[in-house]
Amino acid sequence: MPHFLKIILGFGKKMSSRDENFMASYTHLSDPMKESELKEDGFEENLHRDTATSHICYNVRHFERHGRELDDPWSCRQSAIHQGYSFGTRQSRWIVVQPPVVFLSNLSKRRFNNTSHPLDLHIQYLNTATAEWREYLNHIAEKLKLLDEVVAIFKPYGEFGLDFSSKQQIHNLRRKLFYAQSILANTLDILKTIGSHEKTVARMIGLPPSVRDRFQREIQNLARELRNYMRTTRELLDFSDAIRLMYDDILRFYGQELAHNNGARLTQIAQADSTDTKTIVSLIDKTYQDSHMVRIVTVITLFYLPANLVMSFFSTTLVWFDNDDERGQTGSKVSVLRVHREMWIAVLTTVLLATGTILISSWWERRARVTDLERVC
Repeated sequence: MPHFLKIILGFGKKMSSRDENFMASYTHLSDPMKESELKEDGFEENLHRDTATSHICYNVRHFERHGRELDDPWSCRQSAIHQGYSFGTRQSRWIVVQPPVVFLSNLSKRRFNNTSHPLDLHIQYLNTATAEWREYLNHIAEKLKLLDEVVAIFKPYGEFGLDFSSKQQIHNLRRKLFYAQSILANTLDILKTIGSHEKTVARMIGLPPSVRDRFQREIQNLARELRNYMRTTRELLDFSDAIRLMYDDILRFYGQELAHNNGARLTQIAQADSTDTKTIVSLIDKTYQDSHMVRIVTVITLFYLPANLVMSFFSTTLVWFDNDDERGQTGSKVSVLRVHREMWIAVLTTVLLATGTILISSWWERRARVTDLERVC
């Protein structure tokens, strides 16, 4: 059956998540004796029952525990099945790709007889493929319950401990629920395909009403169970949406609260800066006044120091006034300013002391500069 190849292409090693939503079901009736009649509707009534065959194939996605120590213990598996049924021999050929683990164990215990429906194995296959849906949805519901308990009790916004990763957890759970909803809808479509195909097969081989009724009841029971899972999935999506809105409100209000507190702190800082500015202005004014006084003192010093120097110089024993014996033109005695002959010793001492002071100051300044460079490096 060429349609089965479309399904098989979805298996194999993958380097990334792609083609994850493909689920399809196909049916086909063939008769090598009357290939030209197969294109018309209602052709099964004209098929040669000794050579005609029916085909049905589909792929199912289901959830199983992977057994690894991860936060999410569930993995989504894919399985495919193909049945070719011969109306002449009333025998089937089955191809099952990656079947559920429970299906293999139950298959070895199954006993077939002439009263069995030719499509009975599909019921067993789908029952095992959907057996873990209840536990899987309960697992997601428990995760959502834990997220809801975080915001269920009233307390200050800052004590909830929410951040962007909290919303990411909700997003991941909602993504799984949307994916589960898609799988459930496709599985229900598969059940419709099986039910339609069963009617054709039953007419072709004349199945007893009791066998058909039992098979249809199994299909309906499984469909009702899947529809219940669909409702549960929708309820969990609604519940997760309510939690998401609550998280949004808390994060928004907490952001507004932080903005308000930051504004109040900035106001306090601005007020403190204003006080500091006033203090600085006052200090600048006092400094200006002090500098004015310093200028006055400097002017006074400029006049006082030369006078003091002259007075100090003349008050030493290095110079003195002596009365000369010679008289001037007016007949009065003449006073002569005399300088001590060892005057050069005082001048030389002063020059040496000034030079030494300059050298010591330069050495001290260079030493301080080297120390600062060593600290920086």
